[in-house]
Amino acid sequence: MKQPVVMDVPAKVIVDWVNQNLPPLSWQIIVMQNMKVFIKHNVTPSKFTDETVLNPEIVRTISLSIKERYQKELPFAEK
Repeated sequence: MKQPVVMDVPAKVIVDWVNQNLPPLSWQIIVMQNMKVFIKHNVTPSKFTDETVLNPEIVRTISLSIKERYQKELPFAEK
């Protein structure tokens, strides 16, 4: 399976997209599912600011989780 090409994305943009396009509590589920990658990159999902940017590995991991669980595409990952 080809990995999506991703870039740095502001955390707020991803959280807002998840909250608007997926069922309630989806962001919390995604965070719990992927806590290891957040810890690996020293990112605290509960303390995002307007300046927080997620690196490509985190965005890719979130994108794959969304695709697996919700069968939707995160628009910030190119196909």
